[in-house]
Amino acid sequence: MKEFSERHGGGSPAKRLGLTDRLLEVGEILKTRYFPARIPLPGHWQDYYWGRMKTRTIANCRQHRLKYAA
Repeated sequence: MKEFSERHGGGSPAKRLGLTDRLLEVGEILKTRYFPARIPLPGHWQDYYWGRMKTRTIANCRQHRLKYAA
């Protein structure tokens, strides 16, 4: 969607990796959104997605609790 460098160009990061041959438009990128209700997440990926995975690298690892959700 955006060149690697505004000053020198060089294609997008995806183009440099060979994932695409051109710059993509916003609509192309946002055309398909994946939600856990639409596609199954394999095994422990659900824990990562929902923030339930505890990690040692984050000192105060707190689980997000919805306070104002209806």
